[in-house]
Order: sequence, then C-alpha cells, then structure tokens
Amino acid sequence: MKNITFFAIVGFYCLILCSCASVHTSASLRPELSNNDVEIWEIYGGGNAYASYDKVYRNIKKEAAQKSNAEGKDCFVMLGNEAKTYSYTNSITTTETMYGRANSYYGSTNYSYQVPVTETYSYSKPTSSWYVTFHTSEECKNLKNTKWRERIWYNDEVIEKAKSEEKNEAKGGIFVFVMIFVILVAVASD
Repeated sequence: MKNITFFAIVGFYCLILCSCASVHTSASLRPELSNNDVEIWEIYGGGNAYASYDKVYRNIKKEAAQKSNAEGKDCFVMLGNEAKTYSYTNSITTTETMYGRANSYYGSTNYSYQVPVTETYSYSKPTSSWYVTFHTSEECKNLKNTKWRERIWYNDEVIEKAKSEEKNEAKGGIFVFVMIFVILVAVASD
C-alpha cells in the first residue's frame, strides 16, 4: 500500500509539472479604432509565470486565425502590437520557533525563541495584445506589395502550424513525465 501511495503522489506531481505553462487568449472588436470600411480586432494573450513569450505569441496567432475563420475570412493582418511582461515580487514573513538547551555551572535550562524568516518569490507573466484586421484571400494578395506584406498570415497555415507545435509540446511533456516516472520507479525499487 505504501508503494501505491508513493506512485500516486509522484504521478500527480509529474502531471502537474508537465502542465504548468498555460496561456489564455481572447478576441474583441474595438469599435473606437474601427471605421466604416475596416473593423479592427484586439487579440489578447497572457501567460502564467511558467509560460514563455513565444508561447503567448503562438497562441495569439492561433486565436486570430480562428477568429478570422469564424468571421468568414481567409487571412489576417497585424497592424500593431503591445507586448508587456509583468513582474511580481511577493514576500512572506513567518516565524520559526528555535529550541535550545543552555548548560551552566548551576544546571541546564531549556529555552525557545521566535525567529522571523522572510521568503521572497519573484516571477514574471508575459502578455501581448495584437491589433488585427481580417481579410479575404484576394484582399491579402493585393496587400502583398505593400508595407503590410510581412504581417500577413493565412488562417490555414497558422492553425496547421499551431497543431503541429502543440503536438510536439505534448510529446515533450509525455517524455518528461515518463522519464521522471521511470527514475522514481528505479529509486523506489532499490
């Protein structure tokens, strides 16, 4: 029973470890930036302390492609973006009780006293907002000879690449999980 509990705890820990970096995204129409001809959308992405800016960037592109598909368009153009990294520092002060024994000529005495211990945690959260417009394939072809040519993404290409990257990330997470599990089984069997 002791080994089963050990493996359950280790398995749960490995599962948490492999799924730490998470990103959330959202898309919203920005009417104050839009005019009658062009709708401008804001695609926002933010990660937790374990997510990289690259992962936030990939998820924003995927969200933009999915929203463009939902709007019946074939591609999107990034007009501009804002990238930020929020840094947080958190300090926690706890007290620990220290125990001791003092010996002297007159005898020995037990004593205890409180010691403040401060722990500081620092972490960062990457965020980014993209401002995009959605277009048909023909409209994007017309933009190829403009200054926007490097900021045009086709939905199908973005979604296909995102699926491939997610599959590779999943394989990497499973590999790490299996390796940790194998090591722990070897240690537990000794």
